[in-house]
Order: sequence, then structure tokens, then C-alpha cells
Amino acid sequence: MVSVNFEQDLPQYNTQQGMHISDAVVPGDNAIVTSPVSMWLDGLDMALMRLKTCADAAPHLPDIAGISVSGQQHGTVYWRVGASYHLQQLAHASPRLTLTEALAGCFARRDCPIWADSSTVEQCAALEAALGGAAALAAATGSAAYPRFSGNQIARVAARESRAWGQCERVSLVSSFVACALTGAYAPIDRSDAAGMNLMDIATREWHAGAVAATRAEGLAAKLGPLVDSHAVVGTLNEFFASKYGLPRGCPVVAGSGDNPCSMAAMGLTGEGGEEIAVSLGTSDTVMGVTHAAVIPQPEGHVMVSALDPAASFAMLVYKNGGVTRQRMRDEHAGGDWAAFEELLAGSPPGNDGVMGLFLDLPEITPQVERVGRFFASAAAPSSILTETTSLSAATFARALVEGRFLSMRARLTRMGIGPAQRVLAMGGASASAAMMQVLADVFASPVYVGAVPDAAVVGAALRAKHGVLSQRAGRLLPFSSILGSFDTRGLKVVATPDAKASATYQAMQKPYLELERAVQTSADKAQADPCLGGFGSSFDLKAAGYAGRDTLLVGMVDGVGTKLKIAQAVNNHRSIGIDLVAMCANDMVAQGAEPLFFLDYYATSALSVEDTAVVVDGIAEGCRIAKCALVGGETAQMPSMYGSGEYNIAGFLVGAATQRTVMPHNIHAGDVLLGLPSSGVHSNGFSIIRKIIEVEGLDLAAPAPFSPGQSLADALLTPTRIYAQQVLALLDENLLSAAAHVSKGGVLEHLARILPEDLVASIDADAAGWTLPPVFQWIMEAGSLEQKELLQVFNCGVGMILVTSPAKLTRVHEVLAAAGEASVMVLGRIQQRPSSFCPQVIVYGKQLCPPPQGADGDAHAQHQHITYSSSGVNLDAMRMLVDKRIKPACASTKRPGCDKLSATRGRGGLFDLSKAGYSAQDVVLVGAAEGVGTKLRVAQAVGDHSGVGIDLVAMCVNNLVAQGAEPLFFLDFYATGVLQVDQAAAVVQSMAEGCKLARCGLIDGETSEMPSMYAQVKTTYDLAGLAVGCAARGALLPQGIAAGNVILGVPSAGLHCNGFSLVRKALEDEGVAYGDAAPWDAATTTAASLLTPARIYVKSLLPVVRSGSVTAAAHVATGGVTDNLKRPLPAALGAEVDLSGWRLPAVFGWLRDATGMSTEEMLNTFNCGIGFLLVVPEDKVGRVKALLTECGEKQVFVLGKIVAREQDGGPQLVYKGSLSV
Repeated sequence: MVSVNFEQDLPQYNTQQGMHISDAVVPGDNAIVTSPVSMWLDGLDMALMRLKTCADAAPHLPDIAGISVSGQQHGTVYWRVGASYHLQQLAHASPRLTLTEALAGCFARRDCPIWADSSTVEQCAALEAALGGAAALAAATGSAAYPRFSGNQIARVAARESRAWGQCERVSLVSSFVACALTGAYAPIDRSDAAGMNLMDIATREWHAGAVAATRAEGLAAKLGPLVDSHAVVGTLNEFFASKYGLPRGCPVVAGSGDNPCSMAAMGLTGEGGEEIAVSLGTSDTVMGVTHAAVIPQPEGHVMVSALDPAASFAMLVYKNGGVTRQRMRDEHAGGDWAAFEELLAGSPPGNDGVMGLFLDLPEITPQVERVGRFFASAAAPSSILTETTSLSAATFARALVEGRFLSMRARLTRMGIGPAQRVLAMGGASASAAMMQVLADVFASPVYVGAVPDAAVVGAALRAKHGVLSQRAGRLLPFSSILGSFDTRGLKVVATPDAKASATYQAMQKPYLELERAVQTSADKAQADPCLGGFGSSFDLKAAGYAGRDTLLVGMVDGVGTKLKIAQAVNNHRSIGIDLVAMCANDMVAQGAEPLFFLDYYATSALSVEDTAVVVDGIAEGCRIAKCALVGGETAQMPSMYGSGEYNIAGFLVGAATQRTVMPHNIHAGDVLLGLPSSGVHSNGFSIIRKIIEVEGLDLAAPAPFSPGQSLADALLTPTRIYAQQVLALLDENLLSAAAHVSKGGVLEHLARILPEDLVASIDADAAGWTLPPVFQWIMEAGSLEQKELLQVFNCGVGMILVTSPAKLTRVHEVLAAAGEASVMVLGRIQQRPSSFCPQVIVYGKQLCPPPQGADGDAHAQHQHITYSSSGVNLDAMRMLVDKRIKPACASTKRPGCDKLSATRGRGGLFDLSKAGYSAQDVVLVGAAEGVGTKLRVAQAVGDHSGVGIDLVAMCVNNLVAQGAEPLFFLDFYATGVLQVDQAAAVVQSMAEGCKLARCGLIDGETSEMPSMYAQVKTTYDLAGLAVGCAARGALLPQGIAAGNVILGVPSAGLHCNGFSLVRKALEDEGVAYGDAAPWDAATTTAASLLTPARIYVKSLLPVVRSGSVTAAAHVATGGVTDNLKRPLPAALGAEVDLSGWRLPAVFGWLRDATGMSTEEMLNTFNCGIGFLLVVPEDKVGRVKALLTECGEKQVFVLGKIVAREQDGGPQLVYKGSLSV
């Protein structure tokens, strides 16, 4: 084998490792990295001359039967107009010429962007936006947008170097560029290498028209040329190479491919006998999985086409934190000795006693996290990052590091549809570790092989050449394995086989580990956000976020996505829904002048689909990254009797901060200018009307959209809602706005009217420059037979955000928006003095945005049924009456210091003034907790008693705050129903208000969503979710200081509270007990009345105790029963012993145990069993805590057990002793 070193052999090019690395040429660009094309040609010339003169190789040159190329992936070469002629003439060129001389003048760019180039961030953002976000782009092309990918390089060249792009006739990748030279003609790009461009449709394996168009590179489709399979013979060797280098004339040239696909060929990863996985453990870590099944693209992975079989695919994940991180852990915990590190790993148990770790010494790309640090969590509570790790042993650290990497690889490949694998091939320096290979085998439940393939990319290209030539001779694609013969490239040997018990442990840890990654990832943009143990809540440091002044205001926002969900569910396409949810909240937030800080979600479904849920949550995480807020938690509820098969509903809760200066609207004056930022489509409102149109017109969601033939109707309607947060915040930073309106439900007209003082009117010019009604709204207007006013009252009509500014600031507003990437800004009109109170506050003048079409008889919309919200199943009049007459008074009754500014319009956010509540932003952390009520709602709906479920909702949230030592400040609710029943909804909200008064927090806002067909089975069906936000002094959150010997105290519940009701309802059905019957456990009341006893709210009685300094940990006993909630605040090194004779089981639980046959352990893992709240107290402070509890109104306190040190070899964390009696 011969080689050329660019620095040593071609020093005239002055490269570093073959690269030219230049500083950013435009502020904000990252490094521009290129390689000279002529250097590659000179290198090829030099290598072939060395091969010709090599004593070992020269005699064999005539025997060469085929040639192929392995080229670095993600590099692009730009052939000049006329280069095809020069390539053809290469055959007649003098052998005395070098390749560079023979092809002089053939290139539109002398230097070509390569894999290390990272200057295309702007182009990546534009590509993702054009295709609907990172997840949508990954689904389309196999990968999210990466700055190093070739399509984004091309887009940048076309945009920044118009002259070079105009002179370009053909674009090649590095592999096809060499093939062009070898054949003397333009060689097509192979599909395997094309998969790394962000331009190929991963499903059809042809160029993706939308992605190609999104580059805005004129004529790109023609310049790319056709695609071919990797085994295709693309031509024969040009005469120049025969006469100059002695290569055989007429030798077939097989399509070139990338170095990664060629390396896989050398490793023999065909996937022919089943799925195979390769793991490379070097400076960075890489895992690749080969399969013939469908692969599910993910934003943080890559799906490529196999170079060995066009019907096969491979998934690839790359981790930056690899060998260097392992070396640092070796130095920190094993004295710099690999043998000692090996002993630590081998001596710790598989599963690491439930301790999982994510080690980020560098910003990571899988998962995408800019934050660095080491993060640990328990597998039982993976979203709650451990705040105390000093008790973890060196062995625990070592195993957490190794297990974490392999769990991430296995779980992410599984999510992509790869696995289980028939075998795993390990490479790299760490493959020498027997202990690490055993963990790898156990995690993947597959035998692990090791073997070396020197110069794998070169060997793979040679094997691919053989494969292509033999397949051509056979007239069919041969199995790749059949061409290997006795040529063993790997020398593989088995080094580890899986242990079944360990593999089962790791199987259960895959999903929790992804949750740990997500918890770290989604809080990275706001590093001060910290998911905490001790309750289902997350904390947020206001001071670290830049809010420390006394004028800090908190803003709470809640929203849903409405019946757009039904479109997504109908076509099983959930990619955009999470982004929509964040957008609905974040856009309303910034329109009030507040910065989004942290987000929590509520996801309710009939039966949990892990795949669908993961897609939705990934969308939420992506939306949070766009809005630059932290996704700190949420609630997932399985409610089989509430939702139909495949159905789900989601709600989002967003908390932000503003100052008195930024709160809008303010200082709006006559003469101010109205600006519009374009929407991306329908966004998330009006879908009840759209679905009615689809029903009446008999349209197929899979068919081409009537207004966008290049997309299916579903895909066009599911375009994600734009998030305007960064544009608006940039304007607020410079005090350039008086008001903003997020155009959602209520359309353009209602949202403008909401922000105007009574004495002003908004005058909109329908002839406004740049404002034309997008085709989707023209279709809605025609198909729904809507007049322009109706359209403007419901839809955004192409304007997603309206801004109000003064004429003096207009130029600067345009500059700031342009810098934020907002290329199209519409001047919609002006603010004017309102002549009288009879004058509407929004006036539209000028030509109609979309003149109504004329039917055959001259009547507008003659051929279409007139569709309204009412005919679509939404009662706006009932909604307004509910809000104005029933909800607003209920909310007003909950006012407390700090919440004087309740939302004027439900669903538009409420303000909370921390200083008026007695807190300083610089001294506190916020805590948020989101919850639902579960299927207890079905009991309330069955008997028509809604007087307690609102209290339940508040209790489930605020009790989680108390468990962390936080005082509840305000509450937000989400109420969703299929058919709005005003009295029923009012009763629920009134019950919430009662709960808020008991919790001493303000009900500052909520969202009422009428969703026809979502809850179609019963008109009285509804679902609830809530968010409580509280605060505590910095450094005072629990748990802290928990230690062996601490005593566990229990405070009584008021019955079942809100958990286990699906099981309760089934037990009642099996026993033949009706809700109106006397309760089998209490003849003095009915079954329904007993079950609907509201959950206790512990704020008044327990918050003073928790904050007394005498409690080290606390837990609200809800989902997971006594068992899970007692474990939740415990560090891995501690356990608990509980004496079941310490309290008596209330009668309802005794009946349930008898009726269901559940064991004591099952009961404790499901229900609260009469214990609603747990306190962990130092032994010498038990008396003081009991006295405080009595003083605060608690009549009973149970001593349940104690905290103990766990055995070093693991064992159960919670041990029950004695028996539980009624």
C-alpha cells in the first residue's frame, strides 16, 4: 500500500492535516475549513506514480479487475461550466502532464468545503425551518441539519459566492469527484454517500425536492445529477490513467462512496444474516447498526444507505465524550491505572444499584448538550438529577460511565428500529478492556467480537470494487458476503458473551437512561434549571437567569394544540405537535413582554405508545430549544377509559419573567405602526373548521393538498407553528415595542382588539406591502364559504405575530428583525384615534385579501357549504359566557399578595409580583409542579359531582411543592372537553378556586379547550391538568442532610386521593358495586361520595414544618404509592426500613386488598395506604416536629421507620417489616 502525506509531500499547499482553516469571514460564522482541489489531484497523481514504481505492487497492476474510491464524506467539489469537455479530452492528454495540469481551469472554486467546515449554521437553520424542524428534516433526509453536511455547504456557496455558483456546471462529492477523473466523465453520486448531504429522501433514495429547493441554490437539481446504487459500475478507466500509470485499459470503475460506508464494507457488516452493530471506542465513540428493516430517523442520529446492499440501511450515532473522558475518570478514581479502573468496573454489580450517569467533559452532540458536567440520577427517578454525589463510590462512578455510554447507544438504536443484533463488533483502544466488553455484551444482549481492520476505508473500497464488478458480470446484485471468499479482513474473535440476568437489568434501564439524557439536555439552555428529588417538581434560579431586581414579575401561561391533534393522530405523524405546544405558550408569553424560562407538559392517552410519546416529547424539547426555555418536567397519564385507541391530548405550562418596563401593552399612541411577522401556515387554530371542511368535501389527508400539490394535505396542515420568541425579545431588549399580539384563536381581529386601549383603533390596510393571503387560507375561505371578516376572526391569515412600534423606531425595528433572521416584515397599518365607542376597534380597508370566487350562477361560494365554528362543534358564545360570568369571579376570589393582575382574558397569561408576596428575586428559586387527576374524573363524571376534582387537581400539584419546601404562589389550569357544558365546567373551576384558597395560591389563568370528537363517547367527559408554581429561599430546598438514623414520619391521607382509580373502578365492576350503593367499606356513605373525597392539601399544616429546619426530606405520596415516593428522596447509599405495624390500613384499602387479591407489596406500590405525606427527621428532632405538626392542626402522626445505610453489595433500598392490618 502506498500513501501521500499532504504536509510532508505537498508542503506548497501549506495545509494543516490537509486542511485550510480560516477565521470567520462574517461575524457569527464558525470556522471555514476547506481543502485545495489541486492538492487532491496532485496527491492522487503522486500516489499512483508510487504504486507504478513500487516493486511489490507494479507486477500486479495489470491484474486489477475493478477500481472504486473511498472519499472523505461531507466534502463538495464544484466543476466549472465546460469541465465535462475537459474530462473527455483527458484521454488525449500527454502523460507528461500532472492531473492538476491536465484538468486546469475545470473548477469554479479552487478550495472546497470539507467535513470539518462549520460555517453553515445559518443555512442549517433555514433548511430545518423550510422542512418543519429538525425532527421533520431527519424524517425526510435521515439526519437533522448539520453544519458539516454537504447540502448546507452548497447552500452557503450559492448564497455567498454567486459568481462561483453561476460558473458551476456540476457538484460532486469527494468520492464521485475522483470517479469523474478516473472515468473522464461526470460520475454520479452514490446513494450511500448522498445520505450524508441532507438532500436525499431517505425513503425513496432520490433527491428530496423540498430539501433541494430549500438550499435556494439555483439549478441545483441539474447540477447534482442522478443518483446510483453503490455497486453500480459508472464507467471504465480513462486512457490517461492507463498510459501514465500503467493501470489496465478498460478497467471498470465502480461508484465511489464515503469513508464510513467503505469501512463498514471492510468490517463485513452486511446485515444479511440479521442485524449487526459496530462500536468504535476511540477519542470519540461511534456506533453503527445495519439492518434490512425500516429505520426510524431521529434528530440526534444519522440514517444512511448501506454501500453493500441498496435495500439495507445503517444508523449511526457519534459521541464526542469518549476516550478522553474515560481517561479522566481513570485518573480521578483509579490513580491513573487502567488495571485499577478495570477492577473497579469488574467489581461493581450490573445495573450499578440503579445509579446512572451522564459524563460531559465536552459539549456533546448525542444528546445535543452545550452544558458540561457530570449528572447522576436513579433509574427509579431518571428525570431528577442527584444533587448529592459525594457518597457515590469510585466503582459506582466507573460503572456509571461505561454503562451510560452503552445504554445510550442501545436505547437510541432501538428507538431507530435497530436491534436486537446477532453480534456486536468492537474496535478502538477501549476494546482491549475485558470488563468493558462484558458490559457491552450485557447491554446489547449479544456476543461481542473484536478484530482489527487496518486502513479499513481503503480495504472496503477494494472489496466494493470487487462486489460491483462481479455483480455486473452476473447481471444481478450478489450478496456482499458471497464475494468475500476466504479473504478474512478482520480476524474476529469472541471476547464476551451476554449474561441473561444482567441483560434483563439493562433492558429495563434503557428508557430511564434516555429520560436522564433528556433531563440534562432540555435544561442545558438554562443551566440554572434543576430537576429536583423529593417530589415531582423542578426548580429554577431566577438570579442565575438574570432576574434579581425588585421589579421582577412572573408570568404564567397555559395552552394546548386543539384538534390539530386529530390530524396528527389520523396519519400517525406527531413530529410537529410538540413544537406547536411550545409555540402556543411561548408566543403568548413574549407578546406580554416576558422571557420564557421553563416549561412543563401534560400528556394524557389511552395506552402509552413509547414511540409516539417519544416523538411528541422530542418535539417539545426542540420547541424549548428554539424558544430558549428549559423543559424541566411534566406528567404522563394513561387513562384508557378517557381516550380512544391511539388518542392523546397535551397541554403545556410555561413560566417566564418580565420587568415593569417590558410588560406589554404600554404607551400605545395614535400614529404608531402595525407590523406583521409571517406565519408558517395555519399554526394551531381553526382546526375544527378545517376538519369539518375535510369531512364535507370528502378529502383524503394522504392526497395532495388542494393548495400545495407538492405535499399531502396532512403534511401541509401539520406544518409546525412558528416560534417568535427570539425576534420579540430582541426588540424588547432595546425598548422598541409598545405592544405585540400573537395571532392564534380569535384570529387577527380579536387579538388586535385585545391589546388596544378603548380610545384607539387599529386601521389595517389589506393592500399592505407583502401581505397576500397564503394559499391555505384561500382554500379555507373558498371550501368553507367564509367571508373575509369570518376568516380574520378565526385564522392568522398569514400573520403570526403583530407588533406595535412608533414611527421613530421603525428603522431600528427592521434592523433588529433582520439581524434575528426575520427576512419578511409586513407593514399592516397604523393606530388611530377612535372616533366613538360605536366604532369597531379593528378596521380593515382596501381591496379584499382574497376576493370570493364566483359560482356558476354568480353567487359567491355557490358550490360549498358555509362552515362556521358552531357547525363544527365549537360554541363560542357559551365559552365567552363561561369565562366572563363564572370563571373570572372564581379566579378573583383566590387573590393573594402578588397576584393582583389576574388574566383579563382566559388563556392569555397571568402576572405575579414577587415583591408584593414578600420575596426578592435574587434570593429565591422557583419550583414548578404539573399534574393531573387521572381516572378519578370518570367517577365524578358518572355521578355528576364535580365539587371536589378541582381541589384534587390543586392538591396533586401544591403538595409536590411542599415536599421541596416551596410556598405555592400561583396556579394555572387546563380544562379540555368534547362538548362544553357550562355548568359542569364552572363547577370544576370553582372547585379549583376552593383548592387554591386552601393552598393560599392565586388562580391566575387557565385554558378551556372545546375539542369536538376528542371526547366523543360521552358529552360530559373532560380532562384536567394543572401547574403550581412556588418559591423557596436559595439553598433551602429539600432534600438536604438526610442521613442514616433519621426517623420516617407519616401524615394521614383522606382516603384514596387521586391514584389507582383504574384499578378501583375495575374492582367495583367485578364486585358488582354501583356508585350509588352504600360503600362496602363504609355503610354511612355512598361509594361515589367516599371515592370522591378530595385529596388533602398539606400547605397550611406541613409547609411550616418542612421549612422549620428540622426536616431533611419529604415526599408527597401519590403515583407509585408509599414505596416509590419513599425511595424518591433517598441517595443511592441509603435505604429505609418501614414497620408496617406503625399505622392501620383505612377500611377502603382493606376492601380493595380483599377484592383484588393484591399483596401488601403491591398495595404499597400502588396506593397511599392511608399515608398522604412522608417526613424524614433527625432522631433528636422528632419531638419538636411532632409538636409543630400538632400546633399546625395535624391530629395524627405515625412513626413509620428509619433511614439506614445500604449494604455495600446492594440489595433492596426499601425493606418492610411486620404486617399491615386494617
